[in-house]
Amino acid sequence: MLESIIPPEVLCVEGPILADGWEVAPAEAEWASGFGPKRKAEFLTGRSYARRALGLSGADSPPIGAYPDRSPMWPEGIAGCITHTRDYCAVAVARKSLFRGIGLDIESVGRITDSIASKVFTDSEREALQAGPDSTRNARISAIFSAKEAFYKMQFPLTHIWVGFQDVSVRLEAEGRFTLELAKDIGEFSQGRVLAGRFLVAGDRVAALMVV
Repeated sequence: MLESIIPPEVLCVEGPILADGWEVAPAEAEWASGFGPKRKAEFLTGRSYARRALGLSGADSPPIGAYPDRSPMWPEGIAGCITHTRDYCAVAVARKSLFRGIGLDIESVGRITDSIASKVFTDSEREALQAGPDSTRNARISAIFSAKEAFYKMQFPLTHIWVGFQDVSVRLEAEGRFTLELAKDIGEFSQGRVLAGRFLVAGDRVAALMVV
C-alpha cells in the first residue's frame, strides 16, 4: 500500500493487525500481558513489524519499550514510527544519519467525520473541503487529518512539544503531495515555515508521511 510515498532510504513493513503469531521479544510480550485484547494485538503487531523493519535496515532489534506518552523507544541511531488503524498496521524506520524524524499515519476513511473536521480544522482547510467534489470529501478529510498526525509524530521526538490540530494548516496538492504551514513556533520548526509531505488514498484507507 505505502510504496508510492515511502522514500527508498526508509524501511517499511505493513500488514494486518495480527491476532496471534507475533514475532516479539519476551520483554515485549511481558509488557503487553496486562493489555486488553485489542490493545495487545495492536502493540504486539507493531513490535513484530518494527523488528522486521529494523532487520531490513541492518540495525539491532532490542526490545522496543515505550515512553510514558506511549511513543516507542527506538534503538540508538534509529528514527521510526508505528501507526495503526482499525485493522492495519505499518512501521517505518531509517537511520538518523539519513532522517532525524519520521512521521507516518494511517487512517480509515470515514473515521474522521464532518463534525470532527468542523471543530479541529483551520478555516483554510474547511474552505478547501467546500471547494472540492463531494465524492472525495471523506477521503480528503481523512488525508488532512492524517497529514496533521504525521507531522505530530515526526516532530515530537525532536521537540517534545504538544501540537494542537489548528497549530498547523494542511493543503492537499496534486500527485499525492501536501504542504503543511505552522501557525506558531514549535521547537526548531518556526512559525510560517512550510513543510512538504506525501499522502495516498487506497480504498478505505488513507496514509500520510513526513520526514525531516
